[in-house]
Amino acid sequence: MDTQRRLKEKKLTITPQRKAILDFLLSTKEHLTAEAIYFILKSRFPMLSKATVYNNLKTLAEKGCLQALHLGEGGVLYDWNPNDHPHLLCSKCGRVIDVKLSSPVHILSDECKIEKIELNLYGICKDCLEIIS
Repeated sequence: MDTQRRLKEKKLTITPQRKAILDFLLSTKEHLTAEAIYFILKSRFPMLSKATVYNNLKTLAEKGCLQALHLGEGGVLYDWNPNDHPHLLCSKCGRVIDVKLSSPVHILSDECKIEKIELNLYGICKDCLEIIS
């Protein structure tokens, strides 16, 4: 899905800053902190302020355009994919990697309504395994 359509669907104003932030996240597919996103975009948009990046990321996450991952000591990382999905946190390099499950997880309950599922896996990523093997 392209940036403008994603913003329109969520009834968000398309500002140059908001579009630049979302375009960047969609192009990199990495999980980055607001600080990292700010420094990367600052080189392309010298007038961009840190507050603008932080505020837009917060709004984009709240509106479901992207996902804010709260992963403990590392702070908040932003994921271009707003859908609930599991992540692997590599204990060697610190990368966060999207994980595809081979079978969907189904939770059925008469006692509650599931609103969100978060699944974080901790281990060693493929790249780090190749280095230590």
